[in-house]
Amino acid sequence: MNKEEKPKKQKIRVFTAFSGYDSQMMAMYRLCRDYPDLLETELVGWSEIDEPAIASHNAVFPEAADKNYGDISKVDWSKVPDFDLFTYSSPCQDFSISGAMRGGVEGTGTRSSLLWECRRTIETKRPKYCILENVKNLVSDTFRPLFLKWKDTVDSFGYHSFWKVLNASDLNVPQGRERVFLVSIRNDVFEEEFGGHDYIFPSNIKKTREIEDFFVEPDQVPEEYYFSADKIPMFLNLLNHAGEEFEENLEDEHKDAISKISRRKNVDKKDIRNMSRDNGLTGYVPKKKNKSALF
Repeated sequence: MNKEEKPKKQKIRVFTAFSGYDSQMMAMYRLCRDYPDLLETELVGWSEIDEPAIASHNAVFPEAADKNYGDISKVDWSKVPDFDLFTYSSPCQDFSISGAMRGGVEGTGTRSSLLWECRRTIETKRPKYCILENVKNLVSDTFRPLFLKWKDTVDSFGYHSFWKVLNASDLNVPQGRERVFLVSIRNDVFEEEFGGHDYIFPSNIKKTREIEDFFVEPDQVPEEYYFSADKIPMFLNLLNHAGEEFEENLEDEHKDAISKISRRKNVDKKDIRNMSRDNGLTGYVPKKKNKSALF
């Protein structure tokens, strides 16, 4: 394309795995908003099993509510529409220094090992672009061999992959949040659209926003977004034991009790104490001694 030729508008069809509320699609829509003459997008499918995350996704993207393919290990990719971009922010709990660091070796059954389910996706659908995002610890000395094995696996399907650890605070976001990104470009696209040149990650962007820029005045926040006093003890107790260790130490009936509590819109303190006590949660202390319960 010469300098005077106007770039053609592209439509990027997207599939997101481990979608959550789908910040990836939020970014895509923002790009389409900022560059309407160059870009349009469509979410052809997504994969998520966590019910609260699904509810959040449906609230943000109601038009895609019927496009959730559920458990990524059970997706029949031959029945999924073709897509250009595949994003997969696979579970990080077993890579994170905040978790048990059980790793993500294929076949071990850890949540982070679900990364390997994405191999079927890439091999079957062969999208133009694939983007992995995960915690920085994935490229630590402990897990770097696994990460590089995954990179080599993707490249073996006919891709050029590039990776870098980015910090949100370097990209005009008022938060220190380091994440590793692996960008994989299909070989033919790499040659035709990139001219065989390496992908260049964004560099430092001048900081123009502070955290205060995202705040609103308290009188502008609807009442429904505040925690009522009767829900705070329950929330703090769950937060205190959040994560893998909490789940591992709970029996099924305890999980059911928490689920029942979380589904109720109005719960008073007496209900919280009684339901917790009746289901064995009162005074619950996890195996590690550096944790303590709030009830």
